[in-house]
Amino acid sequence: MNDSMFSDETSRLFLLCTIELATAVFRGMSTNDCLTLCEDGLADLHPLYKADKGALADLCEGIASLEQLCDSHSDDRTAFCERCATEYVRLFVSNHDGIPAPLYASCYEEQRQVMAAPAISMHERLAEAGLEPAGGSNEPPDHISIQLEYLYFLLSTGWRDDDKIARDHATEFVRNEMLPWTQELACRLSRHDGSGFFSGTATILTALLRHIAA
Repeated sequence: MNDSMFSDETSRLFLLCTIELATAVFRGMSTNDCLTLCEDGLADLHPLYKADKGALADLCEGIASLEQLCDSHSDDRTAFCERCATEYVRLFVSNHDGIPAPLYASCYEEQRQVMAAPAISMHERLAEAGLEPAGGSNEPPDHISIQLEYLYFLLSTGWRDDDKIARDHATEFVRNEMLPWTQELACRLSRHDGSGFFSGTATILTALLRHIAA
């Protein structure tokens, strides 16, 4: 990770808030949570991403596009969020024709099954850090929301405590564990997401991860 790119508090806060955004979307949101995000959550990022795009222009443009998508449904955001909830199930949970875009890293391995090597690796990383998934999640540890929570922990610790080892671990984790499979996830969502909401979030996520991996 290029530390000079995230040398100020604004860019660091922007990155952490964007991780929180992706975590919330891919964990699954209620209709009310979706409405809050569309009406207020993205706007709350304005002071961070509209101040100075600079080297993070691609990330900022991704967030602006997602906000435009939400605004395009301002006449009936509830219907849009209900559609997104239905699409979440179809894309990630249950589909007669097979799940188009699983949210587990193991499903992108050659075996294409849950609880494969990425899940074991993630379990070990969490145990070493003394962490448990937020809310006592019963998801396998390589679910994307859990990986993002772990990444948030590494970056926030690295910046708060000026801990270069934690920051280096974040870079290594993204390069080796997250970026390869999330890029494939983004490709699948670009083909299968009928709402645009999840593919838009995946675009933001992969841009974010590329900056961390740089």
